[in-house]
Amino acid sequence: MNGSYWDRRAWYALAASIPEHSDLLVDNNFPANVAHGRVRAYYRLGDNGRAIDFESQAARLLPGNADIWRQFGDLYDSAGQHAQAEQVRA
Repeated sequence: MNGSYWDRRAWYALAASIPEHSDLLVDNNFPANVAHGRVRAYYRLGDNGRAIDFESQAARLLPGNADIWRQFGDLYDSAGQHAQAEQVRA
């Protein structure tokens, strides 16, 4: 079987297991880390569009995290969207 298929299924299962509103979630770190994990998976699969979508989700969840914004810019650069890269880095 294709490893990337199983990797994506695992991420979907993990993401689906997180309730949108739960008393168990005390902050946005865990859902942001799940979103960022999906970024890495889609980037490795060559799907920059989906990777950018999930990095956007991670950035919304942790807007003060400079590493996420830097990586968001790097994704835009890798997709050839340099103006957007500069905008998210600003």
